[in-house]
Amino acid sequence: MAPEDGAVYVVECQAAGRTGVVFAPSGSGPAAPKIDPELVPRRAVDSMRLAGPAVRPRAQPGGTWSGCRCG
Repeated sequence: MAPEDGAVYVVECQAAGRTGVVFAPSGSGPAAPKIDPELVPRRAVDSMRLAGPAVRPRAQPGGTWSGCRCG
């Protein structure tokens, strides 16, 4: 294999902590990784920190609710 046949690239994925080597024939760059379209949004949702709101209604003595200033 001669240098004009292609190039060798070092590919690093810092998020996964992995490093690899890829050979790309002349006239092309490194191949893009295959992405599972279902896995991407699942990972995004799993990484979100979505906490529900802290709702604590307060009942006043006698059974009426406070906090509503209607009318």
